[in-house]
Amino acid sequence: MIITRVSSNYITFIGGAISILILGLLFFAVTSFGLAWSYNMKTNVDTDSVSLIQINNNYTIEDKKDVILAFDDAWKSQFTFAKPILDKYGFKGSFFIVCNYVGKTPDRMTWDDVQTLEKQGHDIESHSMNHIPLDDLSQQQLNYEIGQSKQCIIDHSVGTNISSNNTTTNNNKDVPIFAYPFDIGHTNITVIDTVAKFYQFGRTGDKPLAYLNCDLSLEDKKNGSITQSDYVNGKCENKSSISISSNNSITNMTSTTSFDKLETVNKYTIRSWTHHVHHPKISYNSSQMFDQFIQEVNSQDKYNVDGRVNTIPIITYHNLTNFPIAKYSRNEYNTDANLFSREMKYLYDNHFIVLPMSNIRFDEINKDLYLNISK
Repeated sequence: MIITRVSSNYITFIGGAISILILGLLFFAVTSFGLAWSYNMKTNVDTDSVSLIQINNNYTIEDKKDVILAFDDAWKSQFTFAKPILDKYGFKGSFFIVCNYVGKTPDRMTWDDVQTLEKQGHDIESHSMNHIPLDDLSQQQLNYEIGQSKQCIIDHSVGTNISSNNTTTNNNKDVPIFAYPFDIGHTNITVIDTVAKFYQFGRTGDKPLAYLNCDLSLEDKKNGSITQSDYVNGKCENKSSISISSNNSITNMTSTTSFDKLETVNKYTIRSWTHHVHHPKISYNSSQMFDQFIQEVNSQDKYNVDGRVNTIPIITYHNLTNFPIAKYSRNEYNTDANLFSREMKYLYDNHFIVLPMSNIRFDEINKDLYLNISK
C-alpha cells in the first residue's frame, strides 16, 4: 500500500511537472508571438516617418500618399502660425522667398527666421527679387529677378547643402527651385531659358497636381495634352488631336486642355495648387475650403496605381491669419490658421508623407520627374 501510494504520488508529480512544462512552453510561444506582433505593429507605425520610407524612383508603399507644402512670399505669419503646426506633426515645408521682402516690414520674415527654417530641415527656395511679372522684362532684368534672387539667398547662408561632407559654406549651397511670381512667365521661352540657367526646376500654378512620369522636353510639346488612361499606361508622348473648320479649310490642332486632362509640361513648369477657390465667381466658407483641400490632396488617387507615384499634389499657401475668414474667393490669398491646423491634422491622421519639394528629381535619360527619398 505504501509502495502504491508512493507510485501514485510519483506519477502525480511527474504529470504535474509535464503540465507545468507544457504551460511554460505555451506561455513562451504566446509571449514570443506577442512580442513579434508588437514589433511588427510598431514597425508599421514607424513607417509613417519619412526617414524610414524607401522609395525607388517613382515607387512608394502602396497605402501611402505624398504631398508637398509650399509657402510663398516670406510672410511672417508662416513662421508664427504655420511653423508650430508643421513642427507638431513633424512636417517639413518648402518656403519660396522674395529676397527684397525679407525684413522689409514687420509682416515679413527676417533673415534670422529664414535661417531658422533652413536649419530645422525646411526647404528654402527662390521666388524672385521683387515679385513682379516676368513676361515683359529685358534680359538684364530677368537675370536680376531670377538669377540674383538665388545668389541673394545663398549670400545669407541659406540654401540646400550640396556638399558630400559635413562642412557647410556658401560655396556648397544651392537653391534648386524657382517659383514664378503671379504664375506668369512659365509659357515664355525667354523666361524659361533664364530660369534654366540658374535652377534645376520651376514651379507654377494653378493646377492641383504635379505630373512626374511624362516626357517633359521643350521640343514642340507645349500645346499637347493626353488622356488619363494614356498617362496611367505610360503613353505620355501621345497627343489627342481634333480637326476644326476655319475659313473653309480644315486645320489640325491639339485639343484644348481641360481641368481633367494632363497637360504636357516640362521641369520648369511644375504645377501646384494655390490654396484658394478655383472658380472666380464662387466663394467658400472654411468648411467648404477644407472639403476642397481634401479633394485636392486625394486627386492623385486615379493616377497613382499599383504603388507607383505618377503624380503628387503641391499645395501653396501665402499669408496666414489668427482670425476666422468668413469667405474664401479666387483672389483670396489668406488662410485661417485654424483651417491650416485642421488640414495638417487631416494629412497626419490619413498617413500622408509630407515631402520638401527638393525631393523631386529629373531623369535626364527618360526626361521625366521622380521622387527621391534617402534615409
